[in-house]
Amino acid sequence: MDGIHDLGGKAGFSDIGFRPGEPYEAFHERWEAVVFTIVMTSPRFGAYRSVDEFRHGVERIDPQAYLSHGYYGRWLGGIETLLTEKGLLAAGEVDRAVQEVSGQVQPPAAARPGSEAQIAMPDYQPGAAPLFQTGDRVKTTRLSTEGHTRLPAYGRGKTGKITAVHGLWPLPDFTAHFAGGRQAWLYTVSFAASALYLEGDDDVVIHLDLFESYLEPCQPPTVVMDSCGAASE
Repeated sequence: MDGIHDLGGKAGFSDIGFRPGEPYEAFHERWEAVVFTIVMTSPRFGAYRSVDEFRHGVERIDPQAYLSHGYYGRWLGGIETLLTEKGLLAAGEVDRAVQEVSGQVQPPAAARPGSEAQIAMPDYQPGAAPLFQTGDRVKTTRLSTEGHTRLPAYGRGKTGKITAVHGLWPLPDFTAHFAGGRQAWLYTVSFAASALYLEGDDDVVIHLDLFESYLEPCQPPTVVMDSCGAASE
């Protein structure tokens, strides 16, 4: 889905605040460790089936909450969404707890979990062999979805080259929403930075791991230009 979770290519967010040599701390406050434990143990109770389903819970939290609540705050918002949707938390239960602790009459809307949209099941079915091989030129689709996907918005409609074929892997677009193990061929695709970003450097190469359902073949040229916009050889 096209939400705040897909930060790639969006401007105005400054740097990530990392400084080489700074001591690493897994948790800066105790509540972060508590959230980590909740997320790691929740699958035992049916909160989510896969990491893709959890990621989809995170990407549906309010954009302002996403930007202001920190890394484990986003985890907390995502797991709250899933626990509520699966009926493991009663509707309003978290709101009442927040009211008791903070004295607020009602938590802000940004703190409440979003609702899951009705998502169509992906119609992709993998072939017995991968459609593409190392060295093939491909173009990513422009498809936008309300559901989960691992094709970032900045990588859509772009031309690249297959640099590795990884075999069949669970398709996140399916496993985030449905039970079962539908798979898809997974590739590493290389792109010139200038193909992805307006001010990208031609000498910089960016690699994305992309599923076959996100890719289209660059057909042999029929006139002067081929389907990926490159001059015929």
